[in-house]
Amino acid sequence: CNRCGESLHARINLSNDLSLEYDDAGKASYHVRKVLIGAGRCFQQVEVLLTFTPERRLVDRQVSGGKFLDAGG
Repeated sequence: CNRCGESLHARINLSNDLSLEYDDAGKASYHVRKVLIGAGRCFQQVEVLLTFTPERRLVDRQVSGGKFLDAGG
């Protein structure tokens, strides 16, 4: 969180959470949007947008209101 510095965690279920979308050329991709809120320090929303290939490999990630951390936290 950019406001309080709290580390937020989320899980993405690649079988159930992804939404299939097609662009104007008919190319498929998957997208997921998660809004995260901390556990009490502040109530700032952190929005995460992820884009995946049709094979469900991550190709793009965006965050608003926070920043991505590596797996170590």
